[in-house]
Amino acid sequence: MLTRCLILLLVASALAAPDWTKVNDLFRELINERVIPGGSIIIANETATIYRKNFGYLSYTYQVHDVEVTDTTRYDIASLTKPMATILNAMNLVSSNSLKLDDL
Repeated sequence: MLTRCLILLLVASALAAPDWTKVNDLFRELINERVIPGGSIIIANETATIYRKNFGYLSYTYQVHDVEVTDTTRYDIASLTKPMATILNAMNLVSSNSLKLDDL
């Protein structure tokens, strides 16, 4: 639940005020606090990619053989289904003015 909320806040803050430094710092903080080992951010609209960045590794072991997250990293979508559904539904509520980012 905490991870889903953090991901939602990360996306919401990126869309509300596209200060990529702030978004990058938040993502690095999640990694440093071992909430996630790494991940990717991609912000896009119907026509273009607005922002893309990769962080960290695929595991917490931090060994020499660990795989860095890249643009071609494949994730197990089973672990992403709930957070993605939550984010998409929340953003739909924001766009229909049923939810305000300040309410989060």
